[in-house]
Amino acid sequence: MAAGCALGIVLVLRARTTRPTPRLSPDANVNSVSGDTVPDAALGPSIDRPSSTASIEPTADSLAFTANSVARAAPPGPDELVAGSASSSVPRSATSDPSTLARAERPRPTSKPRRVALAPLAAWSMPGLCSRPADAAAMREKLTAKFRRFDGGERGRLYLDPRLPEGAEAGVLASIEQAQLVVNQRLGVQPSPPLVFAYFDQELMKAAACINEDVVAFYDGALHLVAGREDLQQSVIHEYAHHAMFASGLTGPAWAQEGIAMIMARETWWQRPSRLQALLQTSFSVEDAERLIPYKLPAEQALSFYVQSALTVQCLRHLRGWSLRDLADALRIGHRAGSVSYDFPELEQSSFLSNCVATLSAISASK
Repeated sequence: MAAGCALGIVLVLRARTTRPTPRLSPDANVNSVSGDTVPDAALGPSIDRPSSTASIEPTADSLAFTANSVARAAPPGPDELVAGSASSSVPRSATSDPSTLARAERPRPTSKPRRVALAPLAAWSMPGLCSRPADAAAMREKLTAKFRRFDGGERGRLYLDPRLPEGAEAGVLASIEQAQLVVNQRLGVQPSPPLVFAYFDQELMKAAACINEDVVAFYDGALHLVAGREDLQQSVIHEYAHHAMFASGLTGPAWAQEGIAMIMARETWWQRPSRLQALLQTSFSVEDAERLIPYKLPAEQALSFYVQSALTVQCLRHLRGWSLRDLADALRIGHRAGSVSYDFPELEQSSFLSNCVATLSAISASK
C-alpha cells in the first residue's frame, strides 16, 4: 500500500484468522461490539483472526474519530466518522466536530481508478475455501449427515457438531441475532438467513477446510464457528459481515472485505504498536492486498494482512469522513461482471501506511 495520507486523528479495527475469510485468533482480546442496542456483555474476546489471548485495552471504539463515533448508545449510524474536512464525495455521515483535531485541507491526489479482477477471490465462495473444492465438498456432506440440524428461522439454519451439548444452539442463535442487528445498523444490509456450521473444536473445523492452523472461524458461503469459544460473539459478527457483503454485491477488494469485517466486530488487537511497526517492514503491495485471501497465507503473514486491511479501511474513513456504510456503498457501485473498480488514490502514495500508523500512535498517546 502506498500513499500519503495526512490523517487528522482517529481509527479503529480488528483482525482474525480461522476462516475462509478466516479469522485468526490474535494475541489479544477484544471486548465490545456494540451498536445502539448491543450490550457489551454479549461480546467475548475474539477475532477473525489469529488465536491467542493477550488482552488489549480497546480505545473508545479503537480510534474513535470523535466522541460520538460508534457510540454504544447513539441511535442510527453508530460507526459514523466525524471528520473535519470532507471531500466532495463525502456521503451522509461526514460532519464537522470541533472536538477532533483539525486536518490540513489539501486536495486528494488524482489517479486512474483501479480495476480489480475478482477471479482470485473466487475461492471465498468455494466449500472450505479450497481452490479445488471436491474434497471439502465431500467432507461437508459427511458433516451435514452427522451433525444435528436446527432451523433458527430468520436467524439461519444450523448444523451442530453432535459433541456439543443439547441447547448449544441457543448461544449461537443469540450471537447471530446480534450480528444481524449490528450489520443492519452499520451497513444498512439485511441478507437472507445464513447457513451455519457450529463445531465443538477447531480440529474438526480445520479438517473440513483449506485454512491455516490458526483460523478460529471462517466464511465460505456459510459461517463456520467453534461454538464453545469465549469470543464467539465477535467471531459471529466478523463472519456475518462477510455474509452480508457478499450477499449485497460487495465481493472485493480483499482488504475491504477483511477491514470492514474487523471494524464492524470492534477488533482492536491489530492496533498493538508492535503489530503496526512490524507491518511497515512487511506491508503488502496494493495489488496483493486486493487479491489475496489471508486464510491461505502462513499465520504471521495472515496477521499482517489483517492489520493492513483494518488500518487501510480506518484511514480511508477518516480521510473522507465516511462511515463503514459509505465505504461499502462506494465499492459496491464499482462492481461489474468479474471485476470491481474504485478510485482511492491515497493508496498509491508510498507514505500512506506510515502516515496512518503515525496518526494512530498520536491518537493513542492523547488518550
